[in-house]
Amino acid sequence: MKDTADAELLADLARLYKKYGPDVFEQLASRVSSPAFAETLASILKETAHVGRLTKSTHQAEVRRRPPHAEREHGGRITKSTARPSLRKELHELNITNPEKYHLLESFASDIKSRRLLAKVRDIRRFAAENGLPPITAKSHDQAVSYFIRALLPLPLDELTKMLLRARGTQTFNSTLSQWSEIITKGMARSSTSG
Repeated sequence: MKDTADAELLADLARLYKKYGPDVFEQLASRVSSPAFAETLASILKETAHVGRLTKSTHQAEVRRRPPHAEREHGGRITKSTARPSLRKELHELNITNPEKYHLLESFASDIKSRRLLAKVRDIRRFAAENGLPPITAKSHDQAVSYFIRALLPLPLDELTKMLLRARGTQTFNSTLSQWSEIITKGMARSSTSG
């Protein structure tokens, strides 16, 4: 099992290499060799694994607690419906019972909706998967934000806080990679025009 997971991780790294190229990987390697960066990276990886395990067990417990879908007859056919309240109503109730968690989720949602964090649906999907949340199947960004925030509702406040910090850290890291890629691309373009 571990060999399979290691192989999959290496395959993912190979895809990232293909996407970003050797220069970015060399720069990342030099950053990882820094003790401070290595410590930060190790901390993020451990927290991600920890939250992923907690979230998975929380999600499984949530699935076991859900009432079965109510079946209704509608125009001669049976349809399944859920009596789940709207996200807005769930957030309103959260504001009453746990205002601190509510404000954290609202801030997170606002940053995602405005695309300051997790600007694309694929970013939301990837971040959810990396943190052990249920898969985000939405096609639009607004829908993905709703699914994502709903998946965060059962998490404890400290896990949400760490997740938000990781999201901001990932954004900074991705921004740095993007800046380096731009510098490299411009440098390559200049050298090809001058040569």
